[in-house]
Amino acid sequence: MKLAMLRTDSGTRLGTIADGRAVDVAGVAGAMGLGDRHDFLDLKAVLGAGEQGRDWLAGLLATPTSESERFSVAIDDAPLAAPYVSGAKILCHVVNYAAHGAEAAVAPPEQPFFFLKPGSSVIGPRDHLVAHRWSTQMDYEVELAVVIGRPGRDIPAERAYEHVAGYTVLNDISYRDLQFNRAAPNLSTKYGQNWTQGKGLDASCPLGPWITLTDELAEPYPLSIRAWVDGELRQDGTTVDQIFRVPELIEHISRGMTLQPGDVIATGTPAGSGIADGSYLKVGQTVRCKVEGLGVLLNEVIADDGRTT
Repeated sequence: MKLAMLRTDSGTRLGTIADGRAVDVAGVAGAMGLGDRHDFLDLKAVLGAGEQGRDWLAGLLATPTSESERFSVAIDDAPLAAPYVSGAKILCHVVNYAAHGAEAAVAPPEQPFFFLKPGSSVIGPRDHLVAHRWSTQMDYEVELAVVIGRPGRDIPAERAYEHVAGYTVLNDISYRDLQFNRAAPNLSTKYGQNWTQGKGLDASCPLGPWITLTDELAEPYPLSIRAWVDGELRQDGTTVDQIFRVPELIEHISRGMTLQPGDVIATGTPAGSGIADGSYLKVGQTVRCKVEGLGVLLNEVIADDGRTT
């Protein structure tokens, strides 16, 4: 099963993706007289419920109703929003592909190492990336993202997949001049990289287009992982080249930290991002990110409009 979030006249609501169409689950439930407040009409609840939640949704959508067709739309026309649980943690791993470390002149870590992106950075498919005026080095990084289902803390690697609800695509937009403190190099010596601003500005975390649950994809190996800028293939890798794989990442980041349904773990990017040759993003360009079997995440870069609110 694939779960999506759909923009509707009644707000952003849970949807499913099947047979080339997106279905407004709450709309179908309402048409069947089930109301729109059932627990399993909430993304976090469905992710946390695992097989039980999937079965409920499958049963709902398998029941014929004369009105259900009007709550279905072709994927290409679907008003998709980011499949993100408000308030969920977005935990991003640093260099996790050796070739990307080489192009960025950064040695991979000896053990997993994470930074946080704020929820305010999340945007969905077809939403706009922002070329913030505070940076001239806006970069792209296609990544496989893990979405947590079953909550847990101190999770051993051998049980990590029990806590995974599914997978999606994430573009770890980075503002390299901010990240590496280009304006004040001494800050890097004293405090390290500026992960917060270099990785966390508004619209720096495109996510989607949907979550492919583990009933369709039990483990994300091997999957191709690619990114194009204006149709030019820039990144072309495979998840099997990860230095630290999903179980090890979950084991490490869950040490003393409870992972909750909807939390996102980004697993690093292969070689080919703009940092390799200075090919940073410009206004008007379009970034297309694809992880095999998980859909395509498409976003266009627009100029900073100077808003203060």
